Amino acid sequence: MSPSLLLFIATCMPLLGAGLTLLAGPRAHRVAAYLATSCMVLTLGLSATALVVWLGKGGIQQAHYVEALNVPWLPLGLGHAAAPFPRHGVQRATPFYGFTAGVMVDSLTLTMFMMISLIGTLVHVFAITYMAGDPRYVRLFGLLNFFCFSMLALVLSSNLLELFVFWEMVGACSYLLVGFYVDHASAGRASSKTLIVNRIGDTGFLLGMGLLLVHCGPAAFTFYNRFGRPVMARAVMAAVHGAGPLAVLHGHGVAAVSGMGWLSWCGLCFFFAAMAKSAQFPLHTWLPDAMEGPTPVSALIHAATMVAAGVYLVARLYPILTLDVRLIIAIVGCVTLAMGAMLALVATQIKRVLAYSTISQLGYMMLFLGCGGYVAGLFQLITHAFFKSTLFLAAGSVIHGVNHEHDIRRMGGLWRRMPITAGAFLVGALAITATPWFSGYYSKELGMAAVGGYSFALGGDGKLLFYVSAAATFLTAFYMWRCWWLVFGGKPRDQDLYDRASEAPMMTLPLILLGVMAVVAGHPFLEAQKLLAASAPAVVRQMPARVAANVSALRVTAWVHFAFIFGALAAVLLYLRGLGTADRMRRFPGVNLIYVWLKNGMFFDDLFDGAVSAPVRLTAYIAGLFDRFVLNGAIAGAAAGVRKTATAAGAIDRIAVDGTVDALAAAAGHVGQTLRGAQTGRVRLYLLSMVSAVALVAVVLAIFLALH
Repeated sequence: MSPSLLLFIATCMPLLGAGLTLLAGPRAHRVAAYLATSCMVLTLGLSATALVVWLGKGGIQQAHYVEALNVPWLPLGLGHAAAPFPRHGVQRATPFYGFTAGVMVDSLTLTMFMMISLIGTLVHVFAITYMAGDPRYVRLFGLLNFFCFSMLALVLSSNLLELFVFWEMVGACSYLLVGFYVDHASAGRASSKTLIVNRIGDTGFLLGMGLLLVHCGPAAFTFYNRFGRPVMARAVMAAVHGAGPLAVLHGHGVAAVSGMGWLSWCGLCFFFAAMAKSAQFPLHTWLPDAMEGPTPVSALIHAATMVAAGVYLVARLYPILTLDVRLIIAIVGCVTLAMGAMLALVATQIKRVLAYSTISQLGYMMLFLGCGGYVAGLFQLITHAFFKSTLFLAAGSVIHGVNHEHDIRRMGGLWRRMPITAGAFLVGALAITATPWFSGYYSKELGMAAVGGYSFALGGDGKLLFYVSAAATFLTAFYMWRCWWLVFGGKPRDQDLYDRASEAPMMTLPLILLGVMAVVAGHPFLEAQKLLAASAPAVVRQMPARVAANVSALRVTAWVHFAFIFGALAAVLLYLRGLGTADRMRRFPGVNLIYVWLKNGMFFDDLFDGAVSAPVRLTAYIAGLFDRFVLNGAIAGAAAGVRKTATAAGAIDRIAVDGTVDALAAAAGHVGQTLRGAQTGRVRLYLLSMVSAVALVAVVLAIFLALH
């Protein structure tokens, strides 16, 4: 089988599992769980098989090797059009002009597919024990399967419009999973916030597609044709230069052009959609609130599905991003990573610390991509998926073991009660802080080298991109070690909670496997960088010489080696004896002011409520009043008029029509009653009456004749 067919079947397996799980019924708890997990295991096996087949075809050696299958989907009905990229340079007419759909396999697709299927499978295994006893157990596994299907179909899409369909399905699944606990008001608010923020971002996606359609036609929606040629990039280049498709030279990228007007606006629209999906400033407020969902859901959203979709979109559309757009992406990513790191410093709920950490790490990915580090940004996405899923599942093990307590201030010393969980969390913390020989070290070093080269090539204020991101690595080490020490280190701060803490064996298996991946996923012997580099567009391979020189000069990035040491030492020293030292520091007015500012999320939630939620609620209230008093009033008035008209019509029918008919009937009855009296049955009276009548007629005739 070809890789495209294998991945198509692998994508359908979670969809089949979702359908079968929901058909199993709410009582078939274990059957539904194992059925859904088995479908994910099959997906993982098919993904690994597809990767082996693809590598056998020379996937890494042939940098441009792409396997795509496109079929007609939505015709525009505009007649025949010249084929944009005909074989052998011969223009031919095609009977179809419109949007296509299909599957597309390149190294980026395969890498994302393997990451999603592996983490999705382990999350399913973890959820079997973690969610045991929940009344919505079956529903959760059905939604998890459908969530994985939507994300897998998204990365397999060969068309921008097709990708948008599954983009929306991922958003719908996140809404359902964040609001999984429907009896909790906070979950309802969080799911609504997730939906609203992502719908705001989706307007950018629609506007971007509209700009592409107007300027380039539907051909620009397809990423690659069946010959492995980049249809989108070449169609956009043709529109930019005003030339036909055949005049575009192979290998040139749009990102080498700056200030292209409509193209920059198009790229900004798509990036706006990615900002909402990947929680970039200022559309980040939904992600911490999404912690209202179950921990397995949080692990999927933060590691392999929801937030990864925005980074994937930027990477997939990288060939059409201008230099202006890439600079904006870098700036937004830099602001996001710094903001997320600062907010994580004061968070006290274990999952919320990890949520702010995710925001910061997503900022790193966008910064790397904006600075030209295409491979580094995607490499960071892959390594982050493994160590962040490790951290979230370890946090879930802690929450499950301490009877669903989330506050890290009540924990402490849990490594004695939960050694495997403590070890897994430690591995995740070492990886996320870029500790040497852990996966995060290799991806962050590569990315920061790209940031350094780009920022120093910009000069001036552009150097802030490097300095801010380098300083944030210290904050990353600080808040992660603060979290680990308060949860697992030191002495218990709640003895009753400590005594009840325990580990579930079924939940430790995914932790061990993900912990191993968090260590080795970035190692050079896995050739992950080569897999990602094989899908890099031409513009990435044409980095300016001055940027490349600066990259070489910045190989002495000592911060990668020492930031985690300084951050970890600062955190342990501050919290060595519990929360006392930190509490005393907050007594200083300036420190307390900063603490309150960070504790309230820099008041972005209040800003969101005032700028988005309040207008939406006001609009809904006005619409309710309009519906109640205008629409319902008009309908009620019309109904009253109809009732009055019916009453008047009934009176007319009863008095006039029925009265006339009744009077005529009564008169006929009286006439009949009168005539009936003459019918005596005596023959003599009948003869006398006849003779009298004849005589009367004769007299009348005689008088008439006499008068005339």
